[in-house]
Amino acid sequence: ITAPKPQKLQIGLQMNPTQMLDLVPMRKVMLEILKKHGNKVEFVLFGWDGTKKQVNALQGVKFKHVKTVPIRQYFNTLANLRLDIALMPLQDNDFNKCKSHHKLLQYAQLGIPTIVSNVQPYTDIIAKQGESIYTPGKIPVAKCGNTPEEWITKIDLLIEKEAMRQQMSEKANLTVQQYYTWHNNTAILTEDIFPKV
Repeated sequence: ITAPKPQKLQIGLQMNPTQMLDLVPMRKVMLEILKKHGNKVEFVLFGWDGTKKQVNALQGVKFKHVKTVPIRQYFNTLANLRLDIALMPLQDNDFNKCKSHHKLLQYAQLGIPTIVSNVQPYTDIIAKQGESIYTPGKIPVAKCGNTPEEWITKIDLLIEKEAMRQQMSEKANLTVQQYYTWHNNTAILTEDIFPKV
């Protein structure tokens, strides 16, 4: 990370044009958060800017747009956004259930506290109902239903609770190191499979 820490809290979304239906409900959320915390926060969209076929999903929302970069620059660019909170909204539908949870692992690796829709693919690697954020192998996140009110409540909470963000950040990074790295998972599996093949 080489970029200086911005003065405002950075709240990031990283989406693509196939996610128009996931992004549209966030407009109300973002407008409300900016109304309540505007002098304290800044939304950052990395990649897609929310516009598709002359339709702007975030009409009237002020945000910083960081354009898509080549894959070799991707992780450095993501790290240097210095996000304090990441948002991962997904509608609960069959298309989204087939998606990957790798973006959540990337945020966890960077120690970015994340709010996610409580749907697949995220439910595979986040704590289930009744489990704590310290459940082995589970990424600590703030789980959210898909109503604007729930998103606003969760974002408010993380904006106000710096200690909670720090705790989530440290635990998320540690969980990735312990359970999702090459050395702790893929290498062992590979060493087991190749002799059999």
